[in-house]
Amino acid sequence: MDMKDMSWLTSFWSKKMAAGHSKEVPDDAVHPEEENVAPRYPQKRRYPRFLVEGMDIQSQMIFAESIQLSNISVGGACMVTRTPVQIGNNILIRINRERIRRPLLGTIRWKDPKRDTSDRDETGHAIYRVGVQFKKLAPETLIQVKDFMRISGVPEETAHVDNDKQLSLRYAVIADEQAIMSYPTTFSVKRISMGGMLVVTNCRLKVERRYRMALFLPNQGGPLSFTGRIASQIPAPGKVTSFDTGIEFCDLADKQRKLLKRFIVSLLWKPEA
Repeated sequence: MDMKDMSWLTSFWSKKMAAGHSKEVPDDAVHPEEENVAPRYPQKRRYPRFLVEGMDIQSQMIFAESIQLSNISVGGACMVTRTPVQIGNNILIRINRERIRRPLLGTIRWKDPKRDTSDRDETGHAIYRVGVQFKKLAPETLIQVKDFMRISGVPEETAHVDNDKQLSLRYAVIADEQAIMSYPTTFSVKRISMGGMLVVTNCRLKVERRYRMALFLPNQGGPLSFTGRIASQIPAPGKVTSFDTGIEFCDLADKQRKLLKRFIVSLLWKPEA
């Protein structure tokens, strides 16, 4: 945002505050629990923030996480992850770029009912065991998957039914293979400004890490696409697996910045009676 836009917004917001029409969030408004888990932020913020909780504004983020492969077949795989993915979610799995050159598109089909958040790895993170069904593999990729299975695993005694309704041999992965799972996830937006937003996430995110993101604003055409920087994260009040996460907009294009400004104007403006 340039200085002209910033001056315009500050001036417009000040007039609305004087008229009593603003939904802006006070800079010193913090949860009682926050003082013990995170430092207070400076009282003077660069941009005024506005409450949008309850307006059903959604933001989407593309995650990439290291996973552990338990077993694999030409029809799918079993993996261990620290992310509570949901049945029906579509994901991409990147396995050993030298042997499988294309990422594998799949769908989460099941979660082990014997495992829940009480299962944790050596670092204390909750772990989940889930099953993935691959989408139809191209002939070249199918050959590469079969080669990977023979090199990195050993066959299990029991075959299973793959997505072509035929018996397929499953291989337990015994080699230390690096695999990456990529998947989109959607968060609800609680507060927004010209500089960033506050969203509710169900997992911990590393501060300063950047993700490709999209923001869906009502009546503003298509989504806003940008890189989001994780600026802060604190536990949500009274919730164990929910976090208030502050995200900075890093590279909004001029057209998208105008759409964001137009939306914020709609929060400020109220027609005369």
